[in-house]
Amino acid sequence: MNNTQGDWRAIIDDQGPYWLIRNDEHIIAKVGWGDLTNIEIKEVEADAHLIAAAPDLYEALLSALGSLVALGIQNQSWGNEVTEYIKKALAKAEGREL
Repeated sequence: MNNTQGDWRAIIDDQGPYWLIRNDEHIIAKVGWGDLTNIEIKEVEADAHLIAAAPDLYEALLSALGSLVALGIQNQSWGNEVTEYIKKALAKAEGREL
């Protein structure tokens, strides 16, 4: 998958009410808010951290799927269910439907 490489981080932007998702070289995304409550601002912060974790989560899912297949666990009833959840999440991350 071609995404912006590097370690993604969520940092608060001191020039505006945004969380920046960035690596060492690029701003990947801005997650911002307008006139929100404190609860909503906390949700935006949580969203920013989740987005920053996306590349690591994607790689973890690929690894987990590979392990399930290599061990033959995907053919057991619970393994099949887990495998399908992982495949669905990977398809979503890749912009395709399963």
